Amino acid sequence: MSTMQRLTLIGLYNYDNSLFDNVNLPEGYNKQDFIDAFLLEHGEKLVQYTDFDFMKFSLGVVSRKWYSELERIYTALRAEYNPLWNYDRNEEYDDTTGGTVDNTQPQSATSENTVSAYNSAVYEPDSKTTSNIGHTKAVSSGNIHHEAHLYGNIGVTTSMAMVKEEVQLRMNNDLYDIAGRIFANEVLIQIY
Repeated sequence: MSTMQRLTLIGLYNYDNSLFDNVNLPEGYNKQDFIDAFLLEHGEKLVQYTDFDFMKFSLGVVSRKWYSELERIYTALRAEYNPLWNYDRNEEYDDTTGGTVDNTQPQSATSENTVSAYNSAVYEPDSKTTSNIGHTKAVSSGNIHHEAHLYGNIGVTTSMAMVKEEVQLRMNNDLYDIAGRIFANEVLIQIY
């Protein structure tokens, strides 16, 4: 009865430590920290590909395949924010104003009734009326730019609860642990 020997990740790395040379991680990750954390967490697991060159190639493929996702995870977990605020919003908008300025300029007009007056031998107008018939208005408009930064705790959650959530987030979402799980799922056998 013949037993086939399988190689562990640490065994392959000890054979040739250039195993991770093809791995390319997004900006912000430290490659050596990733390698050390990956080996520490997953070093005893068996590799799917016992051929060294193919395993080295596979690690490079995994890093290219997951590059964008690792970059977004890094951005999300390293974003600047205050863990005690549950409200942080920036607003910026423009208003166009239109107002009327009353520059009343009375205009006069004369209207004349052309019917001759009763019992008149010569033409005399029946009536003559002079009145103001209109106004002119000037309209002025402009743009008003608004910027605001609204932030703080709106009181829905206590500061203590927010601190607990922040600690839990950091404990459960280590960048290198997430990256290591991604790589392990792709190139390691998940049974002992």
